[in-house]
Amino acid sequence: MRMDSSSSPPASEPARARPRAPRAPGSVPSPEGRGKSVVDKFREFLVGVRGEMEKVSWPERNQVQSATILIVILVAIMASIIGALDLVITQVLKLFFRI
Repeated sequence: MRMDSSSSPPASEPARARPRAPRAPGSVPSPEGRGKSVVDKFREFLVGVRGEMEKVSWPERNQVQSATILIVILVAIMASIIGALDLVITQVLKLFFRI
């Protein structure tokens, strides 16, 4: 049996989306803030970011300084360990392969 193009699609096929309505240039469709421009939404985002940044409890200068020194020391220690392991592995491989 043949179906003509005016009949509804079979249940296994998804329904086709309706064509989109034209919208103003620069506006982004969304459930909240429909019709606002990208610039307005970005401005609202920045205002929200500023409000959240004011809630942050920032560390004191001496805390930042001591944490930075600790991190630099730990990085130097890890670099020394990795360098020493690299040297040892290189020497072992030279013994095996006589490079």
